[in-house]
Amino acid sequence: MRYRRNGLNYLRDFIQERLDGKVNEDGSKPHDLVQWLIDAAPPIEKTVPQLAERVMALNVASIHTTTMVFTAALYSLAQEPEKYQDILRQEVENALENGVITSTTLANLPKMESFLKESGRFNGAGLMSMQRNARQEFRFSDGTVLPAGSKVGTPSLILHRDAGVYDNPEVFDGFRFVAPKYAGSKEASPVSTSSTYHVFGHGRHPCPGRFFAVNEMKLMFSLLLLRYDIKLAPGDQPRPWFIATMSIPDTALKVLFKARSVKDTS
Repeated sequence: MRYRRNGLNYLRDFIQERLDGKVNEDGSKPHDLVQWLIDAAPPIEKTVPQLAERVMALNVASIHTTTMVFTAALYSLAQEPEKYQDILRQEVENALENGVITSTTLANLPKMESFLKESGRFNGAGLMSMQRNARQEFRFSDGTVLPAGSKVGTPSLILHRDAGVYDNPEVFDGFRFVAPKYAGSKEASPVSTSSTYHVFGHGRHPCPGRFFAVNEMKLMFSLLLLRYDIKLAPGDQPRPWFIATMSIPDTALKVLFKARSVKDTS
């Protein structure tokens, strides 16, 4: 509740200005999330508290999956630095343009993409994905009926560990998706969705921000690899835990960073 109050206090004046009709200097309507929410809300919901709640909810939705997948990937790298660190770092160094990370650099990191996708598969963001509420009774073609108010979803953790879908599914293999089996397949891409990979959802409503999220993770991973040697503290192993169906990376794990002598690539 404290953080919700803080968020409301932070957003209050900004949202109120928009509700009062504030426009850009050229007289045009602002083109951003807050304005979209105001335009889409029915009159009874055009209030500062309700709009602030929606901004905060969307903030969580836009960062929590990326945060958890990236953190889990970092833990996997730190857990086996001798297996992955030099290879991934070399890939980044080979893709730099005049020593700088560019959009072209990020587009040429297949091993890193595989590593991040495998982290999503192996660690995931929870037990379930694509959860939906049935707003009214729904009948499937096989006769199964969902009563109004039912909550449904796909068992993504079980699916991602299914031996009928993935070879050695209980083993983290950071280069799984650069194996010959996936050569030339869109399934190798971390932004691709399928009936067997649900980190970013699937079907008609996959995560629209997944392209940005993957580039964001690749950029952060690249900078960490270039600037630091990374490993777990002696004796530590990641132990994720759950809140309801949501997987949370180990918050007590100690990761050691040793600065490397490299030029700034920012």
